[in-house]
Amino acid sequence: MDTRQGYLQELERLQNEILSMGAMTKEAIIKATESLKTKNVSLAEEVRKADDQIDNKMQEIETACIRMIATQQPVATDLRKIEAGIKTVLDLERIADYAEDIAKITIKLQDEELIKPLTDIPKMAQIAQLMLDKALDAYVLGDSGKAEKIGEWDDQIDELYGAIGSELVNVIQQDPSTAKQALQLMLAAKFMERIGDHITNIAENAVYIATGKRVSIS
Repeated sequence: MDTRQGYLQELERLQNEILSMGAMTKEAIIKATESLKTKNVSLAEEVRKADDQIDNKMQEIETACIRMIATQQPVATDLRKIEAGIKTVLDLERIADYAEDIAKITIKLQDEELIKPLTDIPKMAQIAQLMLDKALDAYVLGDSGKAEKIGEWDDQIDELYGAIGSELVNVIQQDPSTAKQALQLMLAAKFMERIGDHITNIAENAVYIATGKRVSIS
């Protein structure tokens, strides 16, 4: 195997590891949301345990990226892809942290009846999952066109976050005893909104790979 072929295989392995971490992170979003919606504490605990695995995966990928830069001295698009890989796994790790934060809220509320059925937070989660899939596709392909669509979905998440805030304020006004739980649900919505922001960062990394420019698509 010549040096170039070995390098390309190493680059492909790196991308596959990032996609694997992305799949783990997406699963954390799904489980955290379902745990809150159904008050499933065992699911919430799964999310908390998985966060350690995601942290370890991030460290492994970071090390691989740094090693490739040091030993292969990549240039142009390849270098940008590796640099973007480092930033992408940092964003994935933060997304997983927010999923864990939502799981912790499930645990806090485990002995309480929900003050309202959860509809908008799961909608935010569904959009976030779609965004994450598309953002990772854009990263692998270095496709700035795919990446730019992400900003529109992030706006939808922001709109849902605003709607949740307004609704919970109304709930508190009608029954002040709900304030403590309403705050926790507001935090869960905020964590989901931040997940959307970090996915947008991943999409911006894809634009950087394709164009060499740092842009904001939010």
